[in-house]
Amino acid sequence: MKILRILFLVLLFIFFASLLIHPVYSINQDIGRHIKSGQIIWETKQVYKTNLFSFTESNNPFVNHHWLSEVAFYGLNSAIGLKGLILFKAMVLLLAIGLLLASVYPRTGLWPLAISSLAGFLVFIERTDVRPEIFSYLFLAFFIFAIFRAKNQSDYKYLYFLPLIQIFWTNMHIYFAVGPILLSFFLIDRLIENKRNSKSEALNPKQSQNQGFGIRILNLFRNSRLEFRIWLLVISATLINPNFISGALYPLMVLKNYGYSIVENQNIFFLRDYGISLTAINIFELSFAVLILSFVIAFKNGRKQITFEVLSAIFFTVMAGKMLRNFGLYGFAFI
Repeated sequence: MKILRILFLVLLFIFFASLLIHPVYSINQDIGRHIKSGQIIWETKQVYKTNLFSFTESNNPFVNHHWLSEVAFYGLNSAIGLKGLILFKAMVLLLAIGLLLASVYPRTGLWPLAISSLAGFLVFIERTDVRPEIFSYLFLAFFIFAIFRAKNQSDYKYLYFLPLIQIFWTNMHIYFAVGPILLSFFLIDRLIENKRNSKSEALNPKQSQNQGFGIRILNLFRNSRLEFRIWLLVISATLINPNFISGALYPLMVLKNYGYSIVENQNIFFLRDYGISLTAINIFELSFAVLILSFVIAFKNGRKQITFEVLSAIFFTVMAGKMLRNFGLYGFAFI
């Protein structure tokens, strides 16, 4: 069985790699703008704050939330060209998938791993172009990996890397807000688990009940002080960007002045009515049914310590339902 698992993982990675380097899933019309933008930032040594790519609104304020990705793309394109960028993208995404599999592999069998990986990847494949988004998938995978190592194996050392990774994430793609959200879910998970443990270990339940609400909450946070400190550091890391507070809050405001409607910003109900991206939507709906089934099985088997998993599933499913562009995030979280 060990040989079969290794063989399966090798074949799975070959399958993923063959799709990730395919031109259909690699290059889109945005890459030229990203490379040019990176060149401008590199040559001027500053992040521009007006819309340089608009002829009629060139002085319109612009928050460049992915400037560091663009600098990286410009440097890589100068060194290895577009084909090299495709290979680089494939390596980044394969590394992200590897982190995901490392997160779940110790606690799952071969078939659940196969089903989740293939179904999640079929949803995710819609968002695998060379774009700043690829870095979000890598950082998301590491956050999930670090959280699961701490939650399931009491291995907390990877959590210490999260504030540093959050700094890069904040300057490489707008999905950086997902980092603090995931850690919030993890903190809630730990608080609930600590509360459950404190009740089961209490020598005098009446004495525990007589404690004030504030004291009980303080004790819960004391038991989760490492997670709480990491959470505060990660939130603070979102302020380290060229636009400071406005940059940290930009994910909440980006759609308020978007200017025009595009397909990837529409919800699945709107797209289904117009017959757009039906294959991707059908796969998403099928995967959602599998996701629900997985929680039914978990509850039936007596799994109670899955607050983080439940909150994450709800969050990423809602995100995918609201916008087609969020299918990539959902695909990763589904696995």
